[in-house]
Amino acid sequence: MLPPNDARKERGFTLIEMLAAIAIVLFLASLLYAGVGPMLETSRRAKCAGQLRAISHAVSLYAGENNMNFPPSYGGVADPKHTWWWYNFDSPLAAYAGNTQTWMKITICDKNRSPAKVAASGVPGYPYAVNYNIMPTYNAQINFTVVKATQVSNPSRMILMMDSVKGDEWGWGFRDVAPEFKNWNRVSENHLGMANVLWCDGHVSAIRKSEVRSENCLIQ
Repeated sequence: MLPPNDARKERGFTLIEMLAAIAIVLFLASLLYAGVGPMLETSRRAKCAGQLRAISHAVSLYAGENNMNFPPSYGGVADPKHTWWWYNFDSPLAAYAGNTQTWMKITICDKNRSPAKVAASGVPGYPYAVNYNIMPTYNAQINFTVVKATQVSNPSRMILMMDSVKGDEWGWGFRDVAPEFKNWNRVSENHLGMANVLWCDGHVSAIRKSEVRSENCLIQ
């Protein structure tokens, strides 16, 4: 004789029970993300800072072999025949990073990468924004010239480059934080509301844009 059916064992989950279970899972997932998200972002910021330090090393090696001149952001500043941009494969800085492939990777923060080349930069992403007062570019209205390291009296307080924005507002660099220089909007607070800054002495720090002053950009 078969045992009687136990209705309680055969009963499935009710809709309310399933919704409650889903709500609990989503709540636990949100707690996990709240803890893991900032950790991942901190890791990205640290990687970005490491890339900036590697760029600083390449810049230092370049200066050591070029009469202590900082590299311009555009080669035409030093020689009209030079059409390279500082971050590209034909930049003289690439050789000091080991090889072209390595150089092309470290000049773009992970948050600004793109799976394909973008029209604004010509490379897979949006490279860091440089301080034009240290790494000058071509400008028909401004007589930019190559800058020597000896012209920077306080390199630990002078910006070399910073995190950049991506998209239509991206640009190679900036001149000052004052309102009349619109290209300050090219700098981004990429990492938890902070911007990674590479200073001329080679150290990297994370600060808010509002903390930057004109004296951090302009040669006195």
